Amino acid sequence: MIYYNIKEGDKMKKVLLVNMLLYGMGFGLYADGAVYFKKACDSGDLKKCYKLGHMYRDGTGVKQNYSKAVKYYSKACDDGYVAACNNLGVRICNDQGIKKNNIEAAKLFNRACKGGDSDGCHNLEIIKREIINK
Repeated sequence: MIYYNIKEGDKMKKVLLVNMLLYGMGFGLYADGAVYFKKACDSGDLKKCYKLGHMYRDGTGVKQNYSKAVKYYSKACDDGYVAACNNLGVRICNDQGIKKNNIEAAKLFNRACKGGDSDGCHNLEIIKREIINK
């Protein structure tokens, strides 16, 4: 792992560094970004849990693992990060890392929608039609 000399209170430099690591700008060290995101997630940073879910979903810097993506989306959703609820619902609809269950997915999309996530609202309408047309 590479260590960087960033002062404790210098949040903007940390954000820039994480984005560089995560998206490969300059370094291409996605795995370092995953390590940082996991530490931040374990410390209660829900956005980092959500982003870590993306990394496992896409296999960015880590081996693709839908079960781990579900784990991190669940953690963020359970604690109120509504975009994670939408992504968790999508994983359930696509049978990725968690058993397909349209009713549970609809509940998650509804939670995301009520929290202001437009993708959650869109997916809620789609899943309602699927449930009704069965």
